[in-house]
Amino acid sequence: MFKQERGSTIVLALVVTTVLSIMVAGSMSRTNNEVKMTTHNENRVKAGYLAEAGIKKVTKSLNTAISDGNLTVENVDSFQLTENGRLQSGSYNVVISQKVSHTNNLDRTYKLKATGTSKDGTENVLTAKVKVNNNLDDIFKKTVATGGQIRDKQRIDIKGKVVENANNDSDITIPTFDFTGFQNKADNNYTTTSFKTTYGLYDGEEDGEEDGSKVDVSLPGGITYVDVQSDDGDDDDDDDEGELEIDLGGGSISGPSPDNPAVLVVNGELEFEDINQLKNVYVIVKGEFEVETDDEDDNSSTGLTAKNTFIYAKGDDDDGIEFEEIESIDYSGAIMTSRDVEFDEDPSGTIKHNKIRIDALYDGLDEQQGKLTDATIVFWGE
Repeated sequence: MFKQERGSTIVLALVVTTVLSIMVAGSMSRTNNEVKMTTHNENRVKAGYLAEAGIKKVTKSLNTAISDGNLTVENVDSFQLTENGRLQSGSYNVVISQKVSHTNNLDRTYKLKATGTSKDGTENVLTAKVKVNNNLDDIFKKTVATGGQIRDKQRIDIKGKVVENANNDSDITIPTFDFTGFQNKADNNYTTTSFKTTYGLYDGEEDGEEDGSKVDVSLPGGITYVDVQSDDGDDDDDDDEGELEIDLGGGSISGPSPDNPAVLVVNGELEFEDINQLKNVYVIVKGEFEVETDDEDDNSSTGLTAKNTFIYAKGDDDDGIEFEEIESIDYSGAIMTSRDVEFDEDPSGTIKHNKIRIDALYDGLDEQQGKLTDATIVFWGE
């Protein structure tokens, strides 16, 4: 009997020993795997830090290239850069993989691929976007920007940043527009006569006395191009050569929305008579731009309200943009010309800045102008 109990005890001990051995082995295996996983994760984190270091180094290199004049508006689209480096914990390799699409024709955004490699060979790949900024972009953040002066503004409260005499400052550039580019990409192309006919407009000097009716013009989003230099074949058209002159009878011109403004482009001079409101409209004029709110029939003068409005006139001689016979002005948006801005009759009111959607002007904005300023990281991630 004692022999049987001793045998059973031995068997039980062997079973317990076996089970314990298995448990210990499993625990050691798990511990070893956890150590390996922890080590791998630590090395992957190190590799990530190395990739981040590479991205920062490339950004610094881009800024150096800008300051040294090696990266300019002329070669920004073809610029290539590969950065390799070694640190105590490993190495990195960064390449400019591609240019990503941009929302305007001024800035460029490079897409970077950065590979960090720790000492044991563990890799971590990060992507980043680095934006190369153009000082021309900053000019669209000004409330009023002129190459000349702002005249007779005594009673107008201009809120925000103002630039005058930019033509004499090498660090400030009033942009130029490619009117052929606008014409080629326009959603709607008109001659002087066809534009007036389409929107029921009339010439204030002749038809205004006969008609005198109020006209509210709703332009579509996108580019509406009026070629005032073309020959309409209409001998009765009394518009001066190269000028679009329209009387709105106290009416307005508007676009669909702030996110989808109407861009009215005129390749000559433009004059609005008896207009009371502009809304969600960007006006781009190759010559001089004049806007009046008075009614020639009764010599009354009223105020001008402009919401989300951008006015640009290249100008002629010293004349750029002229607000004539306006008692008051309530304007939000931006005003820009390479010449003077003049407020005739010394009106009162407020002009404040409203963000301009430069992408709406993309097709006519000459990209090789302005000056690159710096490079900044705008995104990174795995």
